[in-house]
Amino acid sequence: MDRANFPHKPLLIERFDLIENNDGIGYARSYEIFAGNTHDSKTVETMINTIEKLYGKADRIWIMDRGMLSPENLQFLRQEQRRYISGTPKSQLKHFETELQQAEKC
Repeated sequence: MDRANFPHKPLLIERFDLIENNDGIGYARSYEIFAGNTHDSKTVETMINTIEKLYGKADRIWIMDRGMLSPENLQFLRQEQRRYISGTPKSQLKHFETELQQAEKC
């Protein structure tokens, strides 16, 4: 279901700045609410800047789904050497398909 079809509904985005307690369970420190028609890629800078302002620029690894990537966001992440993990956009999966299939055979 596409959130863009429901602009009147708020979208809850959790900022995953996890705290691990003694039993190994992580908890999100905070969250941000964006309008329901806000594309995921338009939330990245706000979320990262807010976390870094609240908790400092730690040596984090930012994890995001492929909908959050854009050329602008990649540039933003790289400009201060932020580390990140992301899903591959569907449009690029065909590009890597042969290479991935060959790796499976090994």
